[in-house]
Amino acid sequence: MNDAEYHAVVKYLSDRIVEAQEPIRILDAIKWDDGVQRSFFKNKCRQQPEVDEQYYLRSPLPFDVERTRQTFLEIGRDIAARIGEHDPAGSIMARMTREYLRVLDMLQARGTAEFSRIAQELYGRSTDTFHSGGPTVADLGEVLDHALSNIDDSMFFDDEAKTIPTAQAVTLLQARLDQVFSDPRARVRVIESDGIVADAAAGSDYIKLKAGSYFS
Repeated sequence: MNDAEYHAVVKYLSDRIVEAQEPIRILDAIKWDDGVQRSFFKNKCRQQPEVDEQYYLRSPLPFDVERTRQTFLEIGRDIAARIGEHDPAGSIMARMTREYLRVLDMLQARGTAEFSRIAQELYGRSTDTFHSGGPTVADLGEVLDHALSNIDDSMFFDDEAKTIPTAQAVTLLQARLDQVFSDPRARVRVIESDGIVADAAAGSDYIKLKAGSYFS
């Protein structure tokens, strides 16, 4: 296989990984509805939120997990057959397919102790250290929290009232972004969404604003 053929195969396989992972949205899959927050504060923050396996069964994942699993297994077999897992690019892509398979296992275990175990396997724990005897992730978080807590945010943010409803904010923000990203191939879309927890969320080519919110 010459260089051109090799590059074409790598691009083909990596494009398949990107396409296969498209429906997997981890934060959307594990988010809590507004009722959980209301109940938590109604009980004066003294009871753990009632979020268990049954809670998530009422919110099924918006994609076919087993079909997605088979897709990643097929990609993994093709990587091994066409460029091999000892190839640098093949090694990276093979690891990615294995990790996505574990992500699927994790999402199927929502609301159970197994979810936490797989999440720690994939993303680490707050007690992990970067080197022997070094600070833990939690320690570094404490340092960062202390540093940020001492910053006067009034230096950066105007205390303006939030009076702009989502639909209007989408229109205003889209108009401003279209002036900057004028190339249609690089356009950033602004979307009104009722599927996010925060007031806003961003991806590589979109910004979502939460429906029913107000902005300054």
